[in-house]
Amino acid sequence: MKKKIVILGGGKNQMPLIHAAKKLGYYVVLCDFRNNVEGIKFSDIHYQVNTLSYKEIEEVCLIERPNGIISNSEPAMPIVAKISQRFNLVGNSEKSIYNLMCKNQFRALQKSIGCFAPSYYEFDNLNQIWDVIGKLSYPIIIKPSQCSGSRGSKRIDEFNYVDIENACKDCFHYSADGKIIIEDFIEMPTLTTIEGDIFIHKGKILFDGMFSTTRASWAPMVPMTYTAPLYLDNNKKEKLISTLTKIVYKSGISHGEYNIEGYFTSTSDCFIIEINVRQGGHEIPMLIKDFTGIDYTKLLVSTCVGDDSYWNEVNNTLHPNRYIIKQTTFSQFDGVYDGLSIDQEIEDYIYRKIEFLKKGDTVERCIDGTSLVAIVDLEFKNQESERAVYNRMNELIKVKLLE
Repeated sequence: MKKKIVILGGGKNQMPLIHAAKKLGYYVVLCDFRNNVEGIKFSDIHYQVNTLSYKEIEEVCLIERPNGIISNSEPAMPIVAKISQRFNLVGNSEKSIYNLMCKNQFRALQKSIGCFAPSYYEFDNLNQIWDVIGKLSYPIIIKPSQCSGSRGSKRIDEFNYVDIENACKDCFHYSADGKIIIEDFIEMPTLTTIEGDIFIHKGKILFDGMFSTTRASWAPMVPMTYTAPLYLDNNKKEKLISTLTKIVYKSGISHGEYNIEGYFTSTSDCFIIEINVRQGGHEIPMLIKDFTGIDYTKLLVSTCVGDDSYWNEVNNTLHPNRYIIKQTTFSQFDGVYDGLSIDQEIEDYIYRKIEFLKKGDTVERCIDGTSLVAIVDLEFKNQESERAVYNRMNELIKVKLLE
């Protein structure tokens, strides 16, 4: 009998999950309140329900009796967890998901186990802020408590009533739980940080999917150049793995793929900025597969229905790394799209280019990770040739705008 999987959401971000499930021969039960999303035509059955309603998803599962449930939508992940517990499926507790999703809970968790974390304050309305904000040392960063993709997050360098009020209002707008946090801004020693996906299953954590990310000086909160392998000395790698391991086990997370972001401070503290309760965006699972040969999406889909065959294969196979750069391309200015400008120095290294805009489309300047224009993937023969260009990629690939 076919394995049956419930997938919450049928839009772009869920399509890799749907395609992987079909390729594995599973029966796909799609839940999406819309009746015109792409995922419908690739699924076996579609229920037009609210993916954020536990009751509606529970009713679907009582009918279908699935072997697993999954999503790639961060707001839906608590529902995935709650349903997995209700029907005794592979998954996590709702509490463990919130330990990572809620930035205030995540900071408290870090501090409770002795991991580096900035001081922070939590607010659920604008009036509360003014009793605290004048006492803080600047710069500070204001963030939605529950939100991903850097939406709404803003650095404030000095006290300015209007800037702070506007930033807080934006963060309240984006925050799923109606709360925001204000925390000390921890300076990055360089514009290169750590990002990628880890995979957790049966008490083991795979760290293969981590790499270095370099940011542009004009958008320092948005990772742009993803460089694999991860360039850290052995001591820092060990410290990174130890820190992530402590956080994962303390959070209670036991299954799934999680996107991590962090860096080492000027005092060599390992600072994990956040762990998102989903796969990384901007085609990060595709980069991991190019880099290591491991298909994290296939791992996620198969293990959630109790099929450990690919998991066992991955854990019993050597995965030689390649030298890969993924350049996520953004515009520094608003305008009208006129294509990409790619320097001849790197043209021969390009093996894949994905443009999300057509000539003549409106381009928005980069404010957060949502204004992505294109992805360009490159492979190098050795570390030297890769290292020669990784910190210049924002100059070597640019967005052209019509005059």
